[in-house]
Amino acid sequence: MPSDGNFLINGLVFPDRTPHPALEEVKKVYQNIKFSASAADMEEGLIEVFNGFFFTNLNEFQFKWTWLANGEPVLSGDVVLEDLPPQQMKQVRIPLPDPVEGGKEYFLHVKAVTRKESGLLPAGWEVAKEEFQLNPFEPKMPLFEGEPDKLVTQSKYYLQIKNEIVELGFDVQTGLLSHYVIRGDTLINAPVTPNFWRAPNDNDFGNGHQTRTAVWKTASHDRIMKQSKRRVFAEGGKTTVRIVQELPAVEGTLTTEYEINPEGEILVHVRLSGIDPSLPEIPRIGQIIQIPATFDQVTWYGRGPHENYCDRNTSAFVGLYEAKVKDLYVTYVRPQENGYHTDVRWVRFTNEKGEGLEFCGLPSVGFSAHYNTVDDFDSGADRTGHTYDIKPRPHIYINLDYKQMGVGGNDSWGSRPLSQYMIPAGDYEYSFIIRPVNKMQSGAAK
Repeated sequence: MPSDGNFLINGLVFPDRTPHPALEEVKKVYQNIKFSASAADMEEGLIEVFNGFFFTNLNEFQFKWTWLANGEPVLSGDVVLEDLPPQQMKQVRIPLPDPVEGGKEYFLHVKAVTRKESGLLPAGWEVAKEEFQLNPFEPKMPLFEGEPDKLVTQSKYYLQIKNEIVELGFDVQTGLLSHYVIRGDTLINAPVTPNFWRAPNDNDFGNGHQTRTAVWKTASHDRIMKQSKRRVFAEGGKTTVRIVQELPAVEGTLTTEYEINPEGEILVHVRLSGIDPSLPEIPRIGQIIQIPATFDQVTWYGRGPHENYCDRNTSAFVGLYEAKVKDLYVTYVRPQENGYHTDVRWVRFTNEKGEGLEFCGLPSVGFSAHYNTVDDFDSGADRTGHTYDIKPRPHIYINLDYKQMGVGGNDSWGSRPLSQYMIPAGDYEYSFIIRPVNKMQSGAAK
């Protein structure tokens, strides 16, 4: 029977009337009050406010500000704006603290809320907001001091690096990091696999993404390790493992280098090279990391709290957020890519004891985490599948990305994401940190 599938039930509100994450972005983009500031003005605490209404004075709203350090609110107050007629602009001053503490990233959040109840809107309802970054994030780098104290052994199946704190295993045949153990607790319990694919969303199907870029799905699964280019060496307080893999589907090379210090921190460098620029765009560049289901408490410093993508994230302010893995799943009517977060400085996965692991971007990563794999959400070229087909697995699967292309939305019947939100085929290089987390660390932000 001819059908448009889920075409008429994939709007800004789900069929049960719960808001779609994109509704937050629509509200942000459509807001009639605009805030702006140059870098020089921000140093003086000066913000320009534009009244985009045609018949409403901004004296009907209350303006508030919040000063955040590393994602945590530290100061807040009201903005003095007594009168601003329609289509007019005014500059206001916010009393920012001076001096600021070094080593922390600072943001200013401003918002406008209703002073009194009006129609469906209660008093205190947020009608506009904006964020301003004052300085860049400074990640905490691993320390590589003294002499390496790890025992390196190799069996028929595994290359093992071990001391009294950390144990890592690398599969001899594939080169993949197969397990990561800290003080006897397994934090990564399956091979960390490179990934260039996402489960196609509705807009992807509309522009033929699922077939046009399928070569990157193949590249995610088909890899050949160059045995002659696997290196293990110890120097400068670290043990380094370098793995080179061929990607026959795209005739490229993936080089991954792990620098491990005695405390179990891992500095990971990834380089994708030899990629023909004429190949289709890359859906994403990253890793899939499987961890035990007990590490289901997620804390991240980045954009949130709702799902966001590089072309749909201005409504998701940078902050410190917490959630359970199960609550990161966005149940779109047809299974597809979901639950993503961008511009993440770090993300932690901990258990009830506050123990677990952290991934830190250099300077940022994107992530999603589910009880399902990318393949579970992939409806295939025929675009079939329902949410009730998705059964939770007994592990957590983290997609940790350097980048993921935008989700698009100019239309859903041919348009691709805008060029600035695509990942053109080519060579890429990035780094991130894996580190263990104990109870004291999980209870405090950096």
